[in-house]
Amino acid sequence: MSEPAEGASAAPAEALTEEPPPSGKPANKKKLKAQQEEQRAQKAKQEDELKRAQARENFRWKDCLVCLRTSVPLLKENPWLIIQEPEFIHDYLDSLTETLANLSKHEDDLDQVRVVLQFVYETFVDLGKFAMYQPAFFISHQATVKRFVRLLEQVAHRGSDKALFPNVLSLLGPTFDRPELYDLLADCKIVNSLMSFARTSWMPTPSTLKLLLNIFNKICVSERVRTLFRDDEGFEKLRSLADGYEEGFTKEQQVLAKQALEHFQDTEVAEEDASMSTIAPASP
Repeated sequence: MSEPAEGASAAPAEALTEEPPPSGKPANKKKLKAQQEEQRAQKAKQEDELKRAQARENFRWKDCLVCLRTSVPLLKENPWLIIQEPEFIHDYLDSLTETLANLSKHEDDLDQVRVVLQFVYETFVDLGKFAMYQPAFFISHQATVKRFVRLLEQVAHRGSDKALFPNVLSLLGPTFDRPELYDLLADCKIVNSLMSFARTSWMPTPSTLKLLLNIFNKICVSERVRTLFRDDEGFEKLRSLADGYEEGFTKEQQVLAKQALEHFQDTEVAEEDASMSTIAPASP
């Protein structure tokens, strides 16, 4: 047998073979399954949170109706609870504003709600009449006033100008008669509620508009309130209505509006004088 040539490398006894790379399919399947399980868990968690939120909302809805239903007889019997028991009236007004705000979410319960709200509206009529003859029935509790102002904002529209809106205004009548409370009313943004009609196409009924204009005439003696009126985007429309440049006011309503706007004339003249005084006289 001949020896291999010098310098030639000897062939390996066994051919070297490389392992094929792993396909990775089992790992990918496991990862995908974990992601799907996590997504299902997240979805189940979200559904559970929604159910609990709905349950809380339904409970609050029923709680509001119970509060309104049980509070109405107490208010009818003793209107002074509005002054004497702030927590009581706060719960009542909070329940009312929430109920009005969520009517569309509970259409299946509207028959019951109509019955409850009818009692609420009738009570506000009685409270408004009561306040007309009770000068001491003014509200000085800021949180209470804020809630009434919020209610006014909520019901300042065509569908309510024969129900809640004018009767809430009447209830606040003794408060509007107290000049020492005008700063409080200004803090609670009362002008924003009163001027709702001037910022929209809604025109209150003649009786409601007369009530509004009389209130304007009272509270515009306050400089702070006048400032809020002037800053309101509906102020120029109010002037146009008063002057007859824009249709909407009767002759009587124009007179009432002009009486309220007279309070602004002295302020405007004073501002004009102050502006002129800052102009240096021309040198000779």
